[in-house]
Amino acid sequence: MRRVPLYRGVGLSIAVASSVLTLLTYTFLGLNPLLAFWIGLTIVGLSMYVTPTEVKVHELVIPLILNSLENIARVLETFGIGSKAVYRAIGDDVYIVITHKGKTPASTDVHKKLVSIEGGDVVLSIKSFISRSLIGESSDVCSSINYLIIDLLAIASSVKCIDEGGKVVVEVLNPKLSTPGSLEKVTGSIYGVISASITALIKGKDVVVREGSSDSKKILIVEVIR
Repeated sequence: MRRVPLYRGVGLSIAVASSVLTLLTYTFLGLNPLLAFWIGLTIVGLSMYVTPTEVKVHELVIPLILNSLENIARVLETFGIGSKAVYRAIGDDVYIVITHKGKTPASTDVHKKLVSIEGGDVVLSIKSFISRSLIGESSDVCSSINYLIIDLLAIASSVKCIDEGGKVVVEVLNPKLSTPGSLEKVTGSIYGVISASITALIKGKDVVVREGSSDSKKILIVEVIR
């Protein structure tokens, strides 16, 4: 499986997401202290992206991802959006589509806007940090999930995975990262984001993820919904 410069890829994702959230924060909240954070994070992301040298995943990369996810959680709480997310693959990218009423958006264009209205429901579309470039041409869901979590990010001791076609069951042993509770209720943990994004990419279908956990294990159930 082809490896990619994850450091730069994460930097670009952070820069783009932070730029969009800067505009969203200014539009809905006006001048707000959160703007300074988004602008600073955009600069950090751009600095990572323009770094020309090939580097290993630095210990700071994961906290940056988690910080970005946590601030997305704050945006969701601000606008009262708290339903489960649908993961939808569009080309080589994955979008996390969240609706206020919990209905699956029928429109195929919801990813084109960060915030839109469909059938009187507020729809928020966030681009996942997982894209096709990270897994190359792989068509194996389980091996790709294992590659991202264990080989590339090293955020668990091992992964057990079963692809049942319409459902993928992932068991993450000794997960090293936690996710803000407010975000995990909507998008899932970082492990859920990885598993659901990869499943959506490879299967080309909308999926949702359910999670359960203990002190040393996290269970993810990714289900195809259409």
